[in-house]
Amino acid sequence: AIPIFSFAGQSNTATNRHTATSVAGYADGSLNISECWGNSPKVTVTGGIRVGSERVAHLGSQISMGPLTDIGLETAVSGPDRFSDTSATDGYVTGRIIVKWEPVLPDPVGDVMLYAGYATGYKSAGYNQLRSSSSTSIYFGPEESQSGEAGFRTTWFDRMVKLNVTGFYTDYKDFQ
Repeated sequence: AIPIFSFAGQSNTATNRHTATSVAGYADGSLNISECWGNSPKVTVTGGIRVGSERVAHLGSQISMGPLTDIGLETAVSGPDRFSDTSATDGYVTGRIIVKWEPVLPDPVGDVMLYAGYATGYKSAGYNQLRSSSSTSIYFGPEESQSGEAGFRTTWFDRMVKLNVTGFYTDYKDFQ
């Protein structure tokens, strides 16, 4: 046990072990669509998928001793005592798709590339060190996200000037 706080005879000791095991596989690829149409603007589609499984576990305790505990006062340093031996397994699927367009422009305009993409994300669940009643779960669920991005990249005057603009947005569900 490791003492993590001591105050006027009050002590809080903890023995906590958090573990996470992750297994995942993914596939990713690009397709140059414009090759099908000959000398047209270059359009490329890139996509990917990730499939995984994660197991999180918590084994441990937090124990308080001292005058605050003796009188039943429950604070962050005086309890309640917590004991945990628990685990959870969760599976997930995430993916992404990006469309890139490189129009053919006359000289001396330069090079232009426009793109847009969409992706989903995942962050595994876990356990916290919550010091509340023993009936309150210390488990917190996974975080998921959806994000979009769009922009353009340009070069001008024989690559002497660059102008790049990107906009992006992410929406989180159950942010940790």
